Amino acid sequence: MVRWLTALITSLVVGLISYVWAIPLCGAWLGVKFLPPDKQGTFTAELMLLAVGASLLISLMPRATTMFTVMSGGTGVGAIIVLSLAINVNRQPLPPQYVQMGGMIGAFIGFSLAVGAAMATLMLKLILEWWLLPKLKAEEPADAGAEAAPSPRRQAQRTRPRKSSPVLKIAMVLMAGIVLIPIMKKVNLPMFGKPSHNPNYRLTPSVWKGSITYKGQDYPFTLVFEQVDPAGQLLGYMDWEGQYRLVVEGKAGGNHLVFDDTDFIIGDPRNGSFDKKDVWISGDRMVGTDKNGTATLQARKTSSSPPLPDAKTAVGYRANKQALAATWSKHVRVCEDVQTLDQHR
Repeated sequence: MVRWLTALITSLVVGLISYVWAIPLCGAWLGVKFLPPDKQGTFTAELMLLAVGASLLISLMPRATTMFTVMSGGTGVGAIIVLSLAINVNRQPLPPQYVQMGGMIGAFIGFSLAVGAAMATLMLKLILEWWLLPKLKAEEPADAGAEAAPSPRRQAQRTRPRKSSPVLKIAMVLMAGIVLIPIMKKVNLPMFGKPSHNPNYRLTPSVWKGSITYKGQDYPFTLVFEQVDPAGQLLGYMDWEGQYRLVVEGKAGGNHLVFDDTDFIIGDPRNGSFDKKDVWISGDRMVGTDKNGTATLQARKTSSSPPLPDAKTAVGYRANKQALAATWSKHVRVCEDVQTLDQHR
């Protein structure tokens, strides 16, 4: 009973340390802060399970073979976590050098986290079993020892270590992980923060490709910034798989952009909505929110040369609209002048 209590306490403490400090450190080193919140949550949950699993294993079976299992298992699981995250984010085959680099980084993170969790567990286990628990037992009532002394045979059976099946132990750890998964999905997992504000960044005309995630579905888009004035006012358009093209307007404050859909170039306005986008840029990566904060957005810069303006780009559409408005205003003035002349006749 004491062993299981110790395992539970140490795994909870190690999980808390990982949640508060170790996992955010790994995420900051990997640049997870540039990912959407759902990807950050998945990364956190997977590393939490790795740390807690390593803690439970070493606490229940404090042996050299278990430590070797923790090191090798952490290395492999870490590599799988990082590679699956990279493949899921990029949505395209990764070059071999990136696969090798991601595997090595993930292996290092998994190894470090698993070994760190195991070492912290062993230290906590020593503190609990050699200092705290004996101290609590010493404070038990004196009459507790007045019970009849057990027979030597029964005492030997109690002190003899029980051998339990390794399969049973692994199954119990896996069951604990399965139970923790739905709990972690409901917990507000830590965010790794937005990219730091860079007031010296200057947005230039460019093309970005990415997607938004809304209610579990991904919607790819192409975002084109056609004009950006010195004050940061931007004008461009967004394509949604050829079905819709919307004018976007807003303002860039350094690497922080806030812009909205303001008009439809292609598509029926009745089938769409005018949504606010709040994004951050770092290098050639963009991350933020869409649909007034209810959807996550991620994109990557693909070109620094937007297409030439025409009737179906934001600049051409806006120019044609202004020209039409000017022509209409001129016709209205002419009609008003004619009516004035008729009145004086």
